Amino acid sequence: MDKKQQPKIIRFLESLGLEDVTRFGMDFEFVASDSRNKSLVHMTIRKETPWDYALMTEFMDALQNATFLMDIRFVYAEEPGEEDISEFFSDFCFNKHRLMSDISVKYQDGHYVTKKEEGIEAAVQDFNELLAFLSYGLKIEVVDELKEEKPEPKKEEAKAEPQPVEETPEEEEDEEPEEENEEGFAEENESVPEEYDAIAEDMAQHDEEVKEAYVHFKENERIQEQLSIKELYNNFGGNFEITGYVFGYEMRTTRRGQAMATFGLGDDTSAINVRGLEDKEVLSPAVLGSISNGAHLKVRGAIEIDNRPGPNEGLYQFYLHSFDVLPPKPLRDDPCEEKRVELHAHTKMSAMDGLADASDYVKLAHHMGMKAVAITDHGVIQSFPEAEGACLKINEKITDAEDKFKVLYGVELYAFRN
Repeated sequence: MDKKQQPKIIRFLESLGLEDVTRFGMDFEFVASDSRNKSLVHMTIRKETPWDYALMTEFMDALQNATFLMDIRFVYAEEPGEEDISEFFSDFCFNKHRLMSDISVKYQDGHYVTKKEEGIEAAVQDFNELLAFLSYGLKIEVVDELKEEKPEPKKEEAKAEPQPVEETPEEEEDEEPEEENEEGFAEENESVPEEYDAIAEDMAQHDEEVKEAYVHFKENERIQEQLSIKELYNNFGGNFEITGYVFGYEMRTTRRGQAMATFGLGDDTSAINVRGLEDKEVLSPAVLGSISNGAHLKVRGAIEIDNRPGPNEGLYQFYLHSFDVLPPKPLRDDPCEEKRVELHAHTKMSAMDGLADASDYVKLAHHMGMKAVAITDHGVIQSFPEAEGACLKINEKITDAEDKFKVLYGVELYAFRN
């Protein structure tokens, strides 16, 4: 039968904005206000099972909603095993560092270890700080190779005869209400076991260790070194922030059912492929779908080498963690009082001779005060419809016929004798 949660832990979790709090499998083993600082609450929380990544993230985010200071120590009814740590670490590496390979943790020679690969050192450092906050009492180390496990021969277990169990009626104990402070916790816990005397003795040191680990963990999520895309190619193993314009945007669904967006991002120094996978925290399908070609983005993530088979295999790629949409780059101004009219312009329809869209030329010319612009591609007229559409959009807001913008349609032809 499941153990009934204490009313105090339920009130605490619900005060953080969490719902269905039985999912967390928590109870207080010790909770009391600090004798010298009534706004600080010391807690020892007993968790029935090891953490999984999704539940841990939900709890950590909810702690930001607390209205009082707290010092938390965890104890576990079920110690985490190799499989628990490996799955937890793998999810952490994917969601926080976008490490895409099959990452695992093994317990060998008395230590938890993982195989060395690009970007893993930074992930291990962040993960160990998280483990310290969660009071796991262990660290992961990076090794060059994992040892192969040799299967042990199976042993036949002797079948034991079932023994009758005598049922004893359970006695219900009436819980006397405790006097609570403003935060809803007891001023003192008179039923604290003797082993918690040791907790009180080293509480000051423990406070500093937990606070430092928590601060480092949260700061490492936010700290991004801002680089140009050219500088990015010389940096590995950390989180970075770059700014640029989107091109070649595509979105599809992976075989696992996740939304995935891929696009190029370019600035004045270079360009790089960017890949963003749907996650439960930031990159929802709607968020990834909001990206468009030409958008000005500030993106955060990590640079890796794409190991997937395909045309980009072995190339550098930026794994997207989050992004912000920035205002578009302002158009150039023309300081000359007497405006000219551009009579020779090639769009990207002129192969190897033009880069811009016809609509970009129309918008820029109008912004600079020109009354018209000529489109003169090499032997083609495919850009005319786009130029006409941009012109009509501008003229919708102009009432005076003499002020309306004009597109001069031309073409650069070649004459030769037949």
